[in-house]
Amino acid sequence: MDWNKAKNLIIFLLVLVNVFLLGNMAYLAYKKEAASRTAVTELTAYLASRGITLDEDTVPRENPGRTVLVLEYEEKLNTAAARVLLEDSALSAGENGVYSNGAGEISLKPGGYVEARLAGEMDAKEFLRLLAKSGINLRDTGETADTIQFQAVFEELPVFNCTVTAGREEQGWNLSGRICMGNALRTDSGAERDIEGLLVGVTQRLALRGTTQIYQIEAGWVAGSISNVGLRLTPVYKLTADSDDYYINAVDGTLLSVE
Repeated sequence: MDWNKAKNLIIFLLVLVNVFLLGNMAYLAYKKEAASRTAVTELTAYLASRGITLDEDTVPRENPGRTVLVLEYEEKLNTAAARVLLEDSALSAGENGVYSNGAGEISLKPGGYVEARLAGEMDAKEFLRLLAKSGINLRDTGETADTIQFQAVFEELPVFNCTVTAGREEQGWNLSGRICMGNALRTDSGAERDIEGLLVGVTQRLALRGTTQIYQIEAGWVAGSISNVGLRLTPVYKLTADSDDYYINAVDGTLLSVE
């Protein structure tokens, strides 16, 4: 048998297989997108029948696939963060877990609560770079002449009830609030459900509370303290409506009370 012809035939067959696989993947992606559009259209129609207006473009198209997480409190992470924030590679915790030197003082407590005094002139971007370097992930959500508001972030999604305020002082800044830092452990709580089904499940309660319009739907987390362990992060969808803000547990579909 002519080897060149055989080689060309094999290459041709491989190309055909790849074209078939790519076409099949494109078809499956199209079917998934079409099914998603249909589900969103049916959802908005269902809500409208209950007197609630929702723009289809407001509904998230992707399920992040999250589950409940536990952020395990670790002293070594706190120490590493304090060393970065206070620019001291030999720093260790003092009484009650307080770290301090000439550059300031910081207390990182179980439950994610932080109190800090940092010397120096920093703007929001510099703050974010410094905090990120220390393992604390925040985003800037607002500034005035004397304060900066930050929102805690985990896996690029906001932790809605964890915020930090930086207030300017004569010698620097005071920080206070709640962060999300620790060793992430997954639990056996179940997987996140699609937003369409979650919304259908709470529609009646939204209607009873006088909701007539949903302005925004945002994926994120809600943090809760676990005594002597750390933080529990529950995946949620935050609904911003005309009646109130609502937080739907993305795993079990319940409405959470968030403080």
